[in-house]
Amino acid sequence: MTTWTRRAPVLALTLAAALSLASVGGCRKPRERANTKEQQRQIDEALLSAPPSPMIPVNAVLDGKVRLIGVDLDKREVQPGQELKVTWYWESLEEAPGGWKIFVHFEGAGRRTTHDHDAVGELFPISRWKPGQIVKDEQKIAIPADFPVGRATLFVGIFEEEAWRERKQNIRMEVSNRPEVKVPVREDGRIEVGSVEIVKTAAATPSQTVYRAAGPIVIDGKLDDAGWSGIPPTRPFVSPSGGALPASQRTTARMTWDDDFLYVAFTCPDSDIWNERRGRDAKLWEQDVVEIYLDPGADGRDYVELQVSPTGEIFDAHFSERRQPAWEEAAARLTMGGMVARVDAQGSVNQRDDGVRDTSWTAEIRIPWKELPGVDKAPSGETWGMNLYRIGVGGENFMGNWVAVGGDFHNVGAFGRAVFSTMTRGRVAPAPTPAPGTEPGGESGVEGGTVPAPTPPGAEGGAEGSAPAPASPPGTVAPTAPAPAPAPTPAPGTPPPGEPAPAPGTTP
Repeated sequence: MTTWTRRAPVLALTLAAALSLASVGGCRKPRERANTKEQQRQIDEALLSAPPSPMIPVNAVLDGKVRLIGVDLDKREVQPGQELKVTWYWESLEEAPGGWKIFVHFEGAGRRTTHDHDAVGELFPISRWKPGQIVKDEQKIAIPADFPVGRATLFVGIFEEEAWRERKQNIRMEVSNRPEVKVPVREDGRIEVGSVEIVKTAAATPSQTVYRAAGPIVIDGKLDDAGWSGIPPTRPFVSPSGGALPASQRTTARMTWDDDFLYVAFTCPDSDIWNERRGRDAKLWEQDVVEIYLDPGADGRDYVELQVSPTGEIFDAHFSERRQPAWEEAAARLTMGGMVARVDAQGSVNQRDDGVRDTSWTAEIRIPWKELPGVDKAPSGETWGMNLYRIGVGGENFMGNWVAVGGDFHNVGAFGRAVFSTMTRGRVAPAPTPAPGTEPGGESGVEGGTVPAPTPPGAEGGAEGSAPAPASPPGTVAPTAPAPAPAPTPAPGTPPPGEPAPAPGTTP
């Protein structure tokens, strides 16, 4: 499709063509082949009962007949030779008979590949859509092995296939609501829906070893129990695009576990601790909040979202797949009675004129294994998908994450990995004295088979394998060793150009 014209009436057939058609009994449209039961099931599953909340909202109306609601991308980095999964969300506004088809262009560094298709794996063409239907259209785009490295952009639209195939006439549906469209629309009518980076080698998935607690933990927000002894923090959170955050936003988290619970603690620098939302499953994400996303088994499918505000309010939800069902239904599906959260604030929460200086807050959270959907015991030795987030609203508006996922916290495919180790890292009960003549060794349950000296909370430093940092008093922000000066980065929380990011106050 190298040329483009506005939609025009189909040209009359020439007399010669008409006679030729008459000689074979006239022009007949091919019959639509009936779907098998399996094909019909796939179509039925693709019809959504409620509007989705896509990673990239678009809201483009084409010829008043079809609306592109938005798009999900399963990754932001892809290697040549791999596949990129794109999920399109379409809404039928009016019937659109004829040979309309979806076109997709994947372009980067002067190279274009085309991926024209009918929705739902070629089973559900636009001519069969009924007004009011919302169609979830999953498409896999194969990236050629020789595709150039760098940024590649996705374009989409709807064209009249017969006009192109028979006359090379490029007739496209026009975008009729350009001022309301949330992404760029090119002069040739193509909708620019987002971009990915083509990389030679994919970055290693960040992981964190989650050590078994060395002792009991009391949930009070203090992090001074024996169970937290020696537990290393995560690396400092980064912006959604992966850029470094300033020290005033540099959140870290710690994780440990026992037979009954997962424990997660966040240390959050904050000059204005604020969240007025109240009640179970309130919209905590509209103000200061920390969030935990768990994907048991790291299968990239269903996952749990948990949130805690500085006042200790809890949001918990269970999603069957990325952002499905809508958050209200997902929240109604999960209420973890055994989940407990306590906050210790260095300052005053929701107070701005009391003369007290806010500096940070610590959230300590207990999550019962058996209340997580599909989980019946502690994941000893297992690896789960996980990500951790922080939203700051008030003194500084920003978003941070342990693992950068681009514009959507629900990007399950980009989560980090939590590796649940059976070893402990802190002080444990003394092991029995070995019999004379025997060698002490790895039966204590402590990494390396020895009992390390007591380590105060916060003494392990940054990400695993980094040099130890000075110990912090219990309940204070863990100090972070200064990092080398980074290259210039976008403003905190801002992805690279063309990569949309959610603004504080949007749906989780």
